[in-house]
Amino acid sequence: MEELFVEKVKSKDSVLWRLFLNGDRKAFDEIYRNTYKKLRNYGYQFTNNQTLIEDVIQDLFVDLENSRKRLSDTTAIMPYLYTAFRRKIIKTRDRELKKICRTQEQFFEIELSKEHLLIEEEIKNEKESKVKLAVSALNDKEREIIYFYFYEDLTYEQIRLIIGYENVKSVRNKMYKIFDLMRARFLVLPQKN
Repeated sequence: MEELFVEKVKSKDSVLWRLFLNGDRKAFDEIYRNTYKKLRNYGYQFTNNQTLIEDVIQDLFVDLENSRKRLSDTTAIMPYLYTAFRRKIIKTRDRELKKICRTQEQFFEIELSKEHLLIEEEIKNEKESKVKLAVSALNDKEREIIYFYFYEDLTYEQIRLIIGYENVKSVRNKMYKIFDLMRARFLVLPQKN
């Protein structure tokens, strides 16, 4: 059943992307509407500067529109946009940091959007606290993988494409290592819906 859903999403994404590549403004607008909130929430993993995040999203879509004739087909829009957005926000954030002469290291931390924070406050319990404690003990790349896997519900293949691993096996092995580390830190792992 899950494979059928994934294929349906890929098919819809593929059609929508091809329409966009052929200059269909409605397809472009739909891609923007469908992805804006996810990209904004992902941006908070790199910076708390909402203006910077929104500017990078706008720049990303301007770049997409300007270069659409040179873009290739894709069957999954979100991994494609996550990858492009990740590169752009890191580059922009680092450039901004240099402007204000900060030399401290920046870490990828899982910070939820305002909507998620409100929900989190309502359902906070001991299990969630243990997960946060264990996640905070992970390194940057491990936290990023956890974010994509549990919060964005991406597949190993999509995570591989975004982060740049050579193959799916590397992502899977990294995930097993993360699970082992989390289990060792006395907690029950969260269940993926």
